[in-house]
Amino acid sequence: MKLEICINSKWFSSWSTLQLFNSSSFIICILSDLQLAAELGRSLLDRNEELENEVKTQQILIDDQAQEILVSHIHLSEVLSESLFYYLTFL
Repeated sequence: MKLEICINSKWFSSWSTLQLFNSSSFIICILSDLQLAAELGRSLLDRNEELENEVKTQQILIDDQAQEILVSHIHLSEVLSESLFYYLTFL
């Protein structure tokens, strides 16, 4: 309920001394929320770093496979050219 009151812009000006003393639990809750937010942020940053590393690893794998496909394509083209040459030669 205090969080809802805090959102009201008149909240700060309407505090009495008694409310200030009673607000220590509210401040503890805010600090706890800040700690949780910091931990969540750190977890998200760590997970993001893990995912970026996985993307880099997968990109290396894709590049290697693309290179293998290119080499295979070149080799196949050479074999087909030689086969066509021999076929035309012996006709």
